[in-house]
Amino acid sequence: MFNLAIVEPLFDSIFISDKNQVRKELFDIDSRLTPEFFIEVVSAALLKIHDTKSHYFPKFTFNKILPDYIVALMREKLLPFGWISREGRGEIAYTITPNRCSALYVCTGTKDVAVEYACPCNTARKGSELSKALLQSELYFDHKTKIFVLLFHHDSEELKMELSIPADFKNGYVKAWEKRILLPSISFNSVSDRLIARIPDPVKAEKIEISRKR
Repeated sequence: MFNLAIVEPLFDSIFISDKNQVRKELFDIDSRLTPEFFIEVVSAALLKIHDTKSHYFPKFTFNKILPDYIVALMREKLLPFGWISREGRGEIAYTITPNRCSALYVCTGTKDVAVEYACPCNTARKGSELSKALLQSELYFDHKTKIFVLLFHHDSEELKMELSIPADFKNGYVKAWEKRILLPSISFNSVSDRLIARIPDPVKAEKIEISRKR
C-alpha cells in the first residue's frame, strides 16, 4: 500500500483578472489609477525609448531604461495630485500615494508575468531592499504602507504587466506574492501604429508653371 502525501499548494496568492474587479482594486489604491492609466504611461515610455534609441546602445539598454521612463511619466501625472516621490536604498524609486497607504515600484519581471498559475519574479536583485521596506525600515513609509510592484515582461510582440504585492523574498528575489492584479497587455503593433500616426503628412508641392522666354 502506498501512502499519499499531502502536498501544500504551490501558488496561494490572490490573482485578480476580472476587469471590473481589477478596476476596483486600482481605485482602492487611488482613484487616479485605472487600466487606461498604466496603458498610457507605459505606451508613452515605449515611444520615448524609440525616439532616443541608437544602434550603439548596449544590448540590454531597453530593459534598463524602460522602468526609469515609466517612473518618470507616472510621477509626472501623479505628483501634481499630492503623490510623493522617494528614492530608496539600492536605487529603488518609490511613488507613494498622498495618504501613504500605498507605494508603487517598477521593475522588469520573468516570463511568468501576467500568467495566472505561475510565480513571476523580479529580474534584478532588489528583493532585499524591498523586504526592508516591507518591514517599514524606510522613514518615509507609514506603518500601514503597502508596496505594489509594477512588474512587466516583454517578448517581440507584446508587453505584459501586473501590479502585485510581494509577500516573501529569497536571495534578493520575490518568491511569493500576496496579491496579483492583472493589467492589460500592450501590443507592439499598436505602439508602431502610434509612431506612424506621429509622422507628418508629406507637404504637397505647389504646381509651378514655367514659361520659356521668347
